[in-house]
Amino acid sequence: MCMMLGIDTKEPVRANELMEALYSHGNEHPNGWGLAYLPAGDGVQPTIIREAQNAAVSERVQAILREPVMTAYLIAHIRRASVGSTRLENCHPFEGKDRAGRRWVLAHNGTLFDPRKTVNYLGQRQGSTDSEAILPYLIDASNAADAQGLGEEGRLEAIDLAVAALAPGNKLNLLFADGNHTFAYTNDANKTLWRLRLEDGWAFATAPLDERDWEPMPVCQLLVVRDGSVVFEGRVGEGVFTADEAEYESMIEHMKG
Repeated sequence: MCMMLGIDTKEPVRANELMEALYSHGNEHPNGWGLAYLPAGDGVQPTIIREAQNAAVSERVQAILREPVMTAYLIAHIRRASVGSTRLENCHPFEGKDRAGRRWVLAHNGTLFDPRKTVNYLGQRQGSTDSEAILPYLIDASNAADAQGLGEEGRLEAIDLAVAALAPGNKLNLLFADGNHTFAYTNDANKTLWRLRLEDGWAFATAPLDERDWEPMPVCQLLVVRDGSVVFEGRVGEGVFTADEAEYESMIEHMKG
């Protein structure tokens, strides 16, 4: 299982301690790491750094963390491969752009055991993971809402419906952003996505990364944050993933076989 970290705050915060805690798990998740700084505003290019190596021994990670990392928008990921080899193209977060010019990034912890919703997007990938196809699938939902003139609330509702439709039969822990909003979602009943209220925003992680009062994310409910404030909460959906870690690993092996 991969691990993720997300931050969305009104003003930049120092992210070093949370990043260090995440990347310290690199030995258990050695198949690559990634970091995306997400500036606000349509059309802004996220800064994305990725390496197909263990974050715990990466000189690049150490160089980044030697300086203060001040940011209001961040998504970080360390990978333990289940689908796709150890290549740079398979490292999260992935990036894309919608027709309105929004720059998107996405990180995923989980597996698509039922990829019917994303199979038409496999040709848009740079790598070979199932996770990468989720991003164009969600971007398409956003594009369709824009084309229908649904407005911002309608666009968020369309993204919520797309995530809910993807959940049944799959394990989804998602952190993604469209340049304006950070989206967090889990359908895993085993508490594999947590949130922490910061002074002027939120942090999200696969597991608590320090001694503060992290709480598990609601299951099957999309949470959308902008400039540190929750601006949208999706409907509680279906498709709860209930397999424990041993069952999950067995499902992956069966899928590969």
